[in-house]
Amino acid sequence: MADTSPERINEIDLFELLNVVIQERVTVLAISVVALLLGILFVLTVPQKHVAEMTIRPLLYDEIDKYTDLNRAVDFRENTDASLKTVGAERLLAFFGGALLGAEPVRAALQAESTAFAALADDPEGQRKFIEDFLNAFRVTAPDPEAVEFGVLDWVVEVETRNIDEMRRVVLAALDDARETTRTAVAGQINSIRDAREREISLALEDALRELDLAIYGYELQQAQRLAFLREQAGIARALDIRDRAFEARTGADAAVASVEAVSSTADIAGDSPLPYYLRGYLAIEEEIRVLEARGGDDVARYIPKANALRVKIRELESDRSVERIDAALAASPLSGGDFVAARYNTTLLIFERAISTPVILVVSVFLGVVGGILFVFSRHGIRRFRERKQTA
Repeated sequence: MADTSPERINEIDLFELLNVVIQERVTVLAISVVALLLGILFVLTVPQKHVAEMTIRPLLYDEIDKYTDLNRAVDFRENTDASLKTVGAERLLAFFGGALLGAEPVRAALQAESTAFAALADDPEGQRKFIEDFLNAFRVTAPDPEAVEFGVLDWVVEVETRNIDEMRRVVLAALDDARETTRTAVAGQINSIRDAREREISLALEDALRELDLAIYGYELQQAQRLAFLREQAGIARALDIRDRAFEARTGADAAVASVEAVSSTADIAGDSPLPYYLRGYLAIEEEIRVLEARGGDDVARYIPKANALRVKIRELESDRSVERIDAALAASPLSGGDFVAARYNTTLLIFERAISTPVILVVSVFLGVVGGILFVFSRHGIRRFRERKQTA
């Protein structure tokens, strides 16, 4: 006789449940198939979020070597460290990654390539919200400062989208815009250095010319004072009929010496000693006057030691071709051509995958179908058992 006590009735017989599953295996299988079909339908019809990742790396040595002449022309230093070059792999990558991080290239690309954005032309607020949501799904990660010490300089771009084709167009357009932004920024730096060098040469040349003019003016002023003094001395010598010999000023208290002392004020103006030590004959004095008077015109600078050095400096500045070399090197560099690249990346590797992959969705669908099928047959078996006990009671 079967045990119908309450304790026995409430017990769960695992073998009985397993037997129920085996007997109802067709039902469980049918429900699982239905769940699988629903999963397939979900994959095919419901837009799923897709993600992609792309790594941006610095240029290789052979690519950055194209800027060797430009760096030499701009930096004026033969042994500058590569990381300090005006155009270097790290600097180009920093400009490029910074442009993407600033979101302006992404914003411009989105406005140009997104049909969804264009559809909101009459709704500025909607466009603003659309851009914000989009930028939240476009993430640019800069190199970790701690990792840079080990040579890791990669920037990483991560994107999420429900429209793969549109996102791909936007990403490519953003990369092109960031490349152009980098080219413009670096070329602008080069031109700023070029303009600064041109101003430096111009100002140095202007200073040298002014200094030469002042040196010539000072020399001519000194010569004018010297000539005035010599003419006065020649007059005294003729008045004393001192033709060839010299008359020493410190030989005694002669009346002639008193006459010589009278011109000491002129000597002071000329910058000479307060009293002439001797009075030369007028022939020698007048010969010196003639020689000094012959010095004039454009040839006067040859008699000024400082002017000669200034003329050399002026000649060097006038023949300086550093600005022309910068212009030529810039024109020959990739910055002025269509082959400019700022960093290395491979857009063919920009592969979008579902945030939750299709196999995972299908496996989960089958699993839920099996679990749901088992729960269904258990529920139906439990209802049947309840009815049987009720009829028996």
